[in-house]
Order: sequence, then structure tokens, then C-alpha cells
Amino acid sequence: DSFYVGTPYTFVVTNKGSYPQNFIIRQRVSGPTTAPQPKEGILYIVDAPKLKPGTTQTFTYQFPLSAEQTQLQFTTHLVDSRAAENHIPIKVVSKGSAMLWQNRAVDEKVV
Repeated sequence: DSFYVGTPYTFVVTNKGSYPQNFIIRQRVSGPTTAPQPKEGILYIVDAPKLKPGTTQTFTYQFPLSAEQTQLQFTTHLVDSRAAENHIPIKVVSKGSAMLWQNRAVDEKVV
């Protein structure tokens, strides 16, 4: 999925699981992970206390220019070690002076 620098996006994140979890926009992590990653590389986070089972959080985020040259991902992570993280790679690009969004229905991601 691709997003454009400087364009505000509204995300609707629903926790359909059984445990609180974080939703994170961050630099891409390579390899398998089962533990929380360091806070570095995080661009945006919805903390687990705000994303309890059955809850929905809506937020608006605008990718900064620096995101264009960084491999990013959406990540969900349980607040304890019950399961591994889920990752969805994303790409942030600019298109000349026109900043448009070409995304395949990522406005609403289900956690």
C-alpha cells in the first residue's frame, strides 16, 4: 500500500481480538519478532490502554517528508508475550508537486 507525503489520512483501527494491543506506524522491522521493539523508529502509536478488545480508535496522521526514504510498516503488538507482532508493509512516496494518495482501502484496518 502507498501513501503520499504531506497528505492527511484518517485511520480507523478496531481491536477484534481478545487482548489490548498497540497499533504502531513505524520503521520496518526485519525478521521474526515476538517481543516489543524499541521506541526508536516509531512515527505514531495508539497505546494498548486506548485499544482494548472491542474498541475502535480513529486518528488522522500525515506522513512527514522523512518517511519517503524509510521503509515503514503498520504493526500491532499485544502488551504481553501471548503472540507475535503483525506487520503490514507500507510505502510513502511523493509525486512531483502534487501529493496524492493511491491506496487500496487501507483507511480502515482491522487489528
